[in-house]
Amino acid sequence: MFWVRRAVALVVLVLVVGVLVVGVKAAVPGISSALGGGGEQPVVVVTETPTASPTPTGPIGDCAARDVEASVTPTPTTVAWGSDVAFRVTVRNVGDGPCVVDAGNDARAVVVTDASATPSGGTASTATPSSGTKPRQGEATATPTTTGTASKQKAGDVAHVWSSADCASDQRLLLLGPGDVDTATVTWHRERSVKGCATGLGEEQVGTFRVAVTVLGVTSDPVAFTLAPKPAPAPAVTTPPTGTGTADEPAATPTRSSETTKGAAGKATGSSSPKPSSKPSSKG
Repeated sequence: MFWVRRAVALVVLVLVVGVLVVGVKAAVPGISSALGGGGEQPVVVVTETPTASPTPTGPIGDCAARDVEASVTPTPTTVAWGSDVAFRVTVRNVGDGPCVVDAGNDARAVVVTDASATPSGGTASTATPSSGTKPRQGEATATPTTTGTASKQKAGDVAHVWSSADCASDQRLLLLGPGDVDTATVTWHRERSVKGCATGLGEEQVGTFRVAVTVLGVTSDPVAFTLAPKPAPAPAVTTPPTGTGTADEPAATPTRSSETTKGAAGKATGSSSPKPSSKPSSKG
């Protein structure tokens, strides 16, 4: 009996422990919910928005040499005698932002040089342009020439002919955005110039020249053009006087052959002899 009681007590103890364990497991989720600790807590992600750079409100700066590209084109490349030369000048902003550039005839200098001359330190050579027409025999040929060496030496540079900056002091400020282009026309009246507008340098009449433009110390590639010579005058046409001879030579007398002359003489003799009478003579 002793062992039976022990076995019953052990079974009861096991049942009690099992009931306690099941009760504790059922009670734990409720306690966790009440305390707010059930499940994983949500994670809050905070994203920082970068602050935009403030827009500059100060004055726009001047263009640098790397921000500007200039070019010049003579129109046309062959200019007739007595006509002015027109240069088409463009200034382009090739930078990344807007900037200010002076495009006046002083700061944006258009420079014409003599293509046949040697720069300072050399010897100038004068080329005589050909009109393509051979002179007639006995006709005087006028050779068009450029201005002499003396006037070239006045300019200080043998190759220098004219510059828009020599007599200009105007200012023309341009605000150019990236990619903006300014186009202007500069006219040259074919006269020489030096800094300070000296006069009496003569007029460059004919020849081959080069033109380039300089902006902010950067010079474009030169472009060649030609000033055509003065056309040769048309030769005078002499009309001979009417008639078979000239004023100093008597007119030639036409001649006939000997047979024609003899025939004519025979006709003349026959016509002079008396014709026989057709009436019958009366007998006495």
